[in-house]
Amino acid sequence: MRLAIVLSLTAIAALCLILQYRRPKGTALHYLRGFLVGYLSLLVVVLNTYYISSQRGLTWDTAFIVHTTLGGIFILSWLVTIIFGLTMRVNARFRVYHRTGAHITTIFFCLSLLAATLVRFLR
Repeated sequence: MRLAIVLSLTAIAALCLILQYRRPKGTALHYLRGFLVGYLSLLVVVLNTYYISSQRGLTWDTAFIVHTTLGGIFILSWLVTIIFGLTMRVNARFRVYHRTGAHITTIFFCLSLLAATLVRFLR
């Protein structure tokens, strides 16, 4: 059951991220999707951490450390993207930084998902 919830939340976050590139920018839905990408990802982290630590404890092997590092960079780049997006509302010059942050966020989201998949196979 937990796995189905985690996979569903991850799929919704991924869909929101994809739609960020395919739908109009600067709308309320753009802001909502951007928020949901990070919020749902953080919710998945909390659910997984609680479940794993209560069942068998965290195993800090190389695959898990790589996944955690990539996920941390994803969250940081998501926050930076939000900051540049808000700053862009005042000064349009920050558009390039916001766009670059969004691309970096997407890359680390995908790398983190790939690493999460590898964790399951390498253990």
